[in-house]
Amino acid sequence: MKKRLFPLAVVWLAALVLGACALGPPRVTTDFDRSYTFTHIKTVAFEPFTAKGDNLMLSDMQKNRLREMMMAVLRQRGYDVVAKNESPDALLNWHLVTRERTSVRTYSHNTTPPLHWHCWYCGPWMSTQVSMDEYTEGTHILDMIDPARKEGVWRAVVSVPLSLHADPERADRQLQAIAAALLSEFPPRGVDQDAPAGGD
Repeated sequence: MKKRLFPLAVVWLAALVLGACALGPPRVTTDFDRSYTFTHIKTVAFEPFTAKGDNLMLSDMQKNRLREMMMAVLRQRGYDVVAKNESPDALLNWHLVTRERTSVRTYSHNTTPPLHWHCWYCGPWMSTQVSMDEYTEGTHILDMIDPARKEGVWRAVVSVPLSLHADPERADRQLQAIAAALLSEFPPRGVDQDAPAGGD
């Protein structure tokens, strides 16, 4: 961790921009083919997991748990999760891309001028210290592919910090939040599509 001093206005701006992503549940970004009809999708199958970057940031156990969590969310919505060789209506392709990022945190405290200044009218100074912390960001990408067209028709993206030393319970809570976020906007909103019979 490296610490430097910056003007306060710059510090506030950097803290707001870089710190916003760490607040609250994971934020999801989605896109989909507006001309595609999703009502026929009743069964889905998962493609093998792929990663670009540091594949060790998620263990095989975590990958399996996250996949199971996504399957559970889909089943709660009324979808059947089947094997790829069972001719599913859609394929789900899950990717993980990692990259190094830097976050900025600020610490402010009062201090006094140097004694040799003899400044009797000077009040306490506000000193601002900045901590710059490097971390690994993981971007989870979930693509829905039409098997007949062999192209994507829906995508969800969630980015979160990753750690090799995270507490197991905390890591599982993060995985659960990622699974919920990735599928939070499927079926796509703003389209007159109904979930399969039996979904919530």
